[in-house]
Amino acid sequence: MAEKKINGNGPRGIALQDVQNLLLSVVTNTYDLQDIDSTVDKILATVGSFIDANRLYVFEFTKPGFCSNTYEWCSPGTESQIDFCQDFDSNKFDIGRIASGTFIVDDVSSLPEPDRKLLDPQGIKALAILPMITDGELLGFVGYDECERKRAWTDEEVQLLKISTALITPLVLHKHTAKETKQIHEIFQTVLDNIDMPIYVSDIDSYEILFANHYMRKIFPALAHGKGKPCWSILQKGQTGPCLWCPTSRLFDENGRPGGPYKWEFQNTVTKRWYLLNDSVITWIDGRQVHLETATDITELKRNEERLQHFASVDHMTGTFNREWGYKTLDETLRKGIGAGVLSCLCFLDLDGLKNVNDLYGHDEGDHLITSFVHAIRTFSRGSDVLCRWGGDEFLLCLYDCSENQARKIMGKIDEEFDMLKHFADKLYDHRFSYGIVEVWPEREYSSLDKLISKADELMYMHKTTKQKTI
Repeated sequence: MAEKKINGNGPRGIALQDVQNLLLSVVTNTYDLQDIDSTVDKILATVGSFIDANRLYVFEFTKPGFCSNTYEWCSPGTESQIDFCQDFDSNKFDIGRIASGTFIVDDVSSLPEPDRKLLDPQGIKALAILPMITDGELLGFVGYDECERKRAWTDEEVQLLKISTALITPLVLHKHTAKETKQIHEIFQTVLDNIDMPIYVSDIDSYEILFANHYMRKIFPALAHGKGKPCWSILQKGQTGPCLWCPTSRLFDENGRPGGPYKWEFQNTVTKRWYLLNDSVITWIDGRQVHLETATDITELKRNEERLQHFASVDHMTGTFNREWGYKTLDETLRKGIGAGVLSCLCFLDLDGLKNVNDLYGHDEGDHLITSFVHAIRTFSRGSDVLCRWGGDEFLLCLYDCSENQARKIMGKIDEEFDMLKHFADKLYDHRFSYGIVEVWPEREYSSLDKLISKADELMYMHKTTKQKTI
């Protein structure tokens, strides 16, 4: 047979990240040393479906001179061959060639006649055979068949097949002897070490760290000497005991059986970065159930979300909340005050004479008047207060933990600051505004923000009318 030389021409619809995610899924959801047959079957099915192959199988050397097809997965419509491949004469295989490494064939029709006689009856058009070798001994091989067409195996696919074979090999070995658990553990760790995301394993009861992959150790250097220590003492800051947010209790159902993976977002207290965490229960090499956590860094995603939220919530000319986001925030703040038993005030503020400024001096000057007004308001508002632009020259201000008398004093200070800005900028037009104040008492029923706004608007209009009559 002619062996294919991998040329690295790139993936065919399969990305390295996809391969890593698949391997992570296999490790977290499939790998179970207590049920080897089911685990091998699941690995074959998962990989076979992922690479769109027709048949995946395992051959083991069951006795001298013979091998048997012990595991097989077939895609829908592909005929099974496992019953015809028992006690197969291994002399029909070129064992030396198989044992020498990965054997890849893109087109079976290009092979010598003896090889085609063996493969054609099984409908094989292309194949990949990878040996299962441990301590220099050939245990058998894993095969990947394409039965519908010729196939150019990509580098990414071959790498996936190699790692899949590496996962299956210790399982086959463990099935025959329990003496190789250390080697299984080393291979398991090697696979996890090559996945570019933080992964660690801890004891569910003691929180003892049992394993941390290379990526995790790079993020948390203390893990280099952290084996045997509780996870909370290394992975979090300032913890003197188990974290209140520890997910392990959520990994079991009401009957104490492991449930599905638990996904959540968390900002780590050591790195200050955000992670999407995936926690699950797996069976460790000694048979106990342990906690496995994988993490995907979503810090940039969170920052982008914050930027998008900022753009979606802010009035770009004034920097205040816009109407939609302001309504939501005002409602939340007032309800928070009621829940805390705190008196608050909702103020409706309206600029006087903006239309005249626009007509006489232009809209740029009108914009300057608006931003000057916002500056004056912010000078005397606090971090707990909420300001939003309700309309062109209208603003809503929630003064948290504030009585009506206090609110009126604040309005007076804003008026003085606003007038001072007029003289400082040497403007010819007045800097004046009207306002209405509604107290929101915690002991009174809070029915609707719309009603409060309407009442504050009405009081503002009365204030504006009174000033006009005075003039």
